Amino acid sequence: MKRFLATGIVLMLVLSAVPFAASAQAPAEVWVGNESMGELNFPSIQEAVDAVAEGGTVYVAAGEYVEQVLINKDLTLIGEEGAIIKAPAAPEKYTVPEDTKTWEPVIFAFGGTMPDNHVSGGGQINVTIAGFTIDGDGRQPANRSCGVFLRNVSGAVIENTIDNLNLTKETFGIVVYGSGNVLIQANSVSGFGRGGIVVGSRGDFPKPYAVVFDNYVRTVTHASWAQNGIQIGWGATGQIIGNTVSGHVWADEGWGASGILIPGSSNILVAGNEVSNNDYGVAVAGYGNYGGHYPASNIVIRDNLLYGNTYSGVCLQGDVSDTLIEGNTIHSNANGIDVYDYDPGGWTGGGVPVNNTASGNKIYNNEKGIVVWPLLEANQPGPAGTTFTAAGNWWGSAAEPADQVEGDVVYCPWALDEGFTAFATRRVVDDASAPIDLHQEVNYIEVDGDELDSDDVLVFYGDGMRLDFPVALLPAGSVEIVIAKGSGPAPQGFKLYNLYSLSMSADGQAVTDFAGSFTLTFWYDPDEVENPDNLAIYWFDGQQWIAQASAVDTSHNRVTAAIDHFSDFALMEADDADPGAGGDELPKTGTFILWLLPAGLAVLVLGFLMLRHKITVW
Repeated sequence: MKRFLATGIVLMLVLSAVPFAASAQAPAEVWVGNESMGELNFPSIQEAVDAVAEGGTVYVAAGEYVEQVLINKDLTLIGEEGAIIKAPAAPEKYTVPEDTKTWEPVIFAFGGTMPDNHVSGGGQINVTIAGFTIDGDGRQPANRSCGVFLRNVSGAVIENTIDNLNLTKETFGIVVYGSGNVLIQANSVSGFGRGGIVVGSRGDFPKPYAVVFDNYVRTVTHASWAQNGIQIGWGATGQIIGNTVSGHVWADEGWGASGILIPGSSNILVAGNEVSNNDYGVAVAGYGNYGGHYPASNIVIRDNLLYGNTYSGVCLQGDVSDTLIEGNTIHSNANGIDVYDYDPGGWTGGGVPVNNTASGNKIYNNEKGIVVWPLLEANQPGPAGTTFTAAGNWWGSAAEPADQVEGDVVYCPWALDEGFTAFATRRVVDDASAPIDLHQEVNYIEVDGDELDSDDVLVFYGDGMRLDFPVALLPAGSVEIVIAKGSGPAPQGFKLYNLYSLSMSADGQAVTDFAGSFTLTFWYDPDEVENPDNLAIYWFDGQQWIAQASAVDTSHNRVTAAIDHFSDFALMEADDADPGAGGDELPKTGTFILWLLPAGLAVLVLGFLMLRHKITVW
C-alpha cells in the first residue's frame, strides 16, 4: 500500500514582543553565569540579551538555565561547554501570521514586532546561536514547540544539541520561517515528535534560504506523528549537505516518515548525506490542492548514501519535475527509487512526476531498483514525460537490470562495473535501411528476421569495426545478437589493435555457424602499424587463436575477412621476426591463449557471457 508523505507543515508562529531597545552605552559584550565580569555579568540569558548592544555578543557559562529566550535584535549568543537552556514548565505562547497554531519555543529569534505575543511585520535581524544544549524537558505543548525558532532571521545555528522535546506532540528541533539566509551546521537534533530541522512554510509569505550542513538528526523511538528529519519546502530554497539522518519511521498505514523531505519547492541541492532506516530516505513531493499549488522541480539529489529505508531510498511523489538523481549509492531498501502519483484526484491535483532522471548511481540489493507508478493503480498510461530515464546506473553486477525495474523505466545503457568504465545497452532493430551504431562496450540487438526482407543486409558500426550481416543468414523468428568490445595488452610477438566478440542466440540456444558468409572489417591507424602485410583478423576457437584469410587494403587502412561463424575476433599484427607471421595459424602456445582470455576478454566475460536472459523493456 502506498503511503502519503507526512509533510510536517511547520506554520510560522510569532514570538512575544518586548521592547528590546538598547541605550547608546549598551555593552558590546556581556556574560551570563560569570561573576568575574562584574557589572557585565547577568543572572539570566534573557537579561543579558536585553542589555547587550545591537550586534553584540552574549557569552553563557556552563550551567543549567531554565528559561525561554527571546531575541529581536542583531546579536551572537554563544554557550560555553556545558551551557544548557532548559524549557520552563509554562513558557509563553506565540503566534505568527503564517500559522494558525501557537508555538512555545525555547529560543525565539524574530524580525518584526510583537504586540500581545503575536509577531507580525517585516524587518530582518542577524543572529548566531552556537554551543548550547537545548533541553525541551519532555513537556507537552498546547500546540507546537521547538528548540530554536527563527523568523525573518539571517545568521547561523551552529554546534548545538537539541533533545528531549516530547515524542507525543508536534515538536520540532529547529524551525526557520520568513525572509533570511541561515546556516544550520553541526547540530545534533533528536527526541522530537514531528520535525528535526524545518525550513519554510506555506502561504504567500517571504521564503528563507538555508544551508543545512553536517548535522546529526535522529529519532530514537516511534512518535505519535510521522517524523521528518530535515525538510526544506513550501517555496523555501537551499542546500542539504553532509548530514547524517536516520530512524524516522511511523506505523500508520496511510502515511510515511522521511529522512529528508522536499515538499513543494524548487532549486534545492541534496548532496553527500547518509540517510538510513527511515520510511523514505529522500522524498520529493509536489502538491496541487494542499492549501495552494506547490509543485516541486529542479531538485538535485547527488552523492548520497541511502540504505535500510522501509519503502524507498528516493521517492518522487505527485507534481514533481526535472529532478536529477545522480551519483548516489542506494542499497538495501525496499525500492531503490519510487516514482508515483498516489492521489491523482486529491492533494496532487492532477500533477504526476515528469522529466525526472537517474544517472551514475549504484543501485543494488533492493527488492526493486526502480518502480514507476504514475496512474498505475488506475491502470492508465501516464502522460507525456512520465517515462523515467535511468540510463548509466550500476545495478550491483554486470547483469541486465530488467528484473530490477517495474513500470515505464528506460535503463539502457547500464554500467557493467561499479567504476562506470564500461556500459551495455539493448535495442530492437526492425529496419535494415540504416546502419546500427554500437555505442557501448556490450550491445544487445534483438532482430526478427521474418520481419525484414531476405535481401537486406544488417550493417553494424563499432569502434573501428564494421559488420555486414545478410538477413538471409538469420534463423527464423526472433534472435538476439550480442556484440561486445574487448581490450587487453598485446601478447609477446604481436600487437593487438582491436577486439570484438560476436554471439547469437535463438530460442535460448546459441547460434554459431551460418550457411553463408558475412563480412567483418577492421580499420587501423597507419601511424601505429609497422608492417601492414603482417596484419590479419584472428578468431578464437575455444583453445587457440587462428588467423583468418584476410584482405589488407592499405589505401583505406582496413582489413576485411569473409566469415561464416560467430566467435571472438581480433585485429593483430605479428612481428616480422615471429615464426607464425603471415601463416594461417598462430603458434599454439599457452602463453598467447592464456593472455587473451583473462585480460583481453575481461569486459566480454562480464558483459557477454553472464548476460543471457531476454527481457521486455516497458
